Amino acid sequence: MSDENGEKPLQDYLEILAETALNSHVDKVKYLFIMKALEYLATVPKKILPSNNSVEETPTTTTLEVKVDKQTYSQTFRLVKALRRSPIFELRLSIANFNWHFRIIFFPKYHENKLYYCLTFPFEKRKSDVDPTDEFRDRAYDIFKSLQTQGTQFNP
Repeated sequence: MSDENGEKPLQDYLEILAETALNSHVDKVKYLFIMKALEYLATVPKKILPSNNSVEETPTTTTLEVKVDKQTYSQTFRLVKALRRSPIFELRLSIANFNWHFRIIFFPKYHENKLYYCLTFPFEKRKSDVDPTDEFRDRAYDIFKSLQTQGTQFNP
């Protein structure tokens, strides 16, 4: 989905990762886990997304498996977390062995009676003083409100 500036951050991120995955085993694993997570998210009904106060395992906890260069990687993820500003969520992938903590901020949107998950901002969390989650959450919320209140064109 395009951001408020008409750019497509997720598409750009995935294109760069796909390019580096051509020569990097680790990046190939990351890319394939993202693709598996997105496939899984596409099957998740809105009603089972976690609420802001749920801390226990949710129906969005699942095991994903990818195969890269004859090596199988399997891991259980709590894929979706609510982000204290309804209806904004994050898709979460963390692989400790790669020190990789990937997130995509998204929100659900119905269009012509069909559910879409609007994927807005991808980022990798790093150990630092600045956590970009709240900034991206707020920007995604602004996009959501723009779609709801101003009739901004929704193009799935």
